Amino acid sequence: MSLLVVDKEEFIAHFRTRQVGYNGNFNFEFEDLSDEGLVISVNCDEKTLNPIGSVHGGLLYSIGDHAAGSFAYAIGSNGVTLKGSMDYFYPVEKGRIYAKARLKNRTKRTVLLEVDIIQEDRVVAYGIYNFYVRSPKKDGIDPA
Repeated sequence: MSLLVVDKEEFIAHFRTRQVGYNGNFNFEFEDLSDEGLVISVNCDEKTLNPIGSVHGGLLYSIGDHAAGSFAYAIGSNGVTLKGSMDYFYPVEKGRIYAKARLKNRTKRTVLLEVDIIQEDRVVAYGIYNFYVRSPKKDGIDPA
């Protein structure tokens, strides 16, 4: 049985509507979605560099959080970040980076996702994100 509760086309349409506000600053791009996980990417240019010339760690954390939250939505566990952490292994240079999110654990009210941040086939950072799963009936919210 598939983990996904949305098909790829429906997910892409939803993903595009979420590229506003804070996320709109980065132009995250959809790459792939399957039961194994979600891949998104972003091009890192001069505007994303920190004072020492590497891509700012905040961008890596942000793409990780966005990939994790988007995959949680795709598997029917739409929520908000309770806690996230990022371990940085290598400096990231200008160019395209990819965030690959996958499910680690899910309960009725939380979902834990892992994210690899990849540049040129090398994992440059690893994040883990814990989300609180919102209940549309109880919380009176739109699950989308």
